[in-house]
Amino acid sequence: MKTLAQLRPSIEQLSQAEQIELMALLDELIHKKETNSATKHQITELNGLGKEIWQNINIEQYLEEERKQWD
Repeated sequence: MKTLAQLRPSIEQLSQAEQIELMALLDELIHKKETNSATKHQITELNGLGKEIWQNINIEQYLEEERKQWD
């Protein structure tokens, strides 16, 4: 595999249009790597999140109080 220093003279010999095409190719490759390395999550991972907040709250009473505020 060649290093960037070894590739640079070849890159400098490319036309401006080819250099722009090379930049677009590099951008695509970088974006693809970022996308592949990104951790994907499932919505089900949120199940139970924050349940401790509701632990000591009477849900029926809470809902009734919220509904009273609608009027």
